[in-house]
Amino acid sequence: MMSAEPGTPHLVTIALDASGSWGCGTFVEEAWLTLPRSEPIKDMHITVKELAPAMIAAVIWGRNWRGKNVLAYYDSAPAVALVNQEMREMCRPCN
Repeated sequence: MMSAEPGTPHLVTIALDASGSWGCGTFVEEAWLTLPRSEPIKDMHITVKELAPAMIAAVIWGRNWRGKNVLAYYDSAPAVALVNQEMREMCRPCN
């Protein structure tokens, strides 16, 4: 179990993975889901497939994440680089 500094928002931990041929899955706190590969994304790059479970998790559980820090575990360096790049772009106006 992780503990946070007093006064910091709760940490939500999610683990995500995708397969080029089977589908994707995510584990969020005590909930999880797996989905077979859908026809619309079957020919997309594996990085897109790696990001799909994060988007699905956000749609399903995202309302519970408001005001919390989300820590995502990926096994894909390109997916991590893309998420980090997007976060930098989103936070640029804040600096």
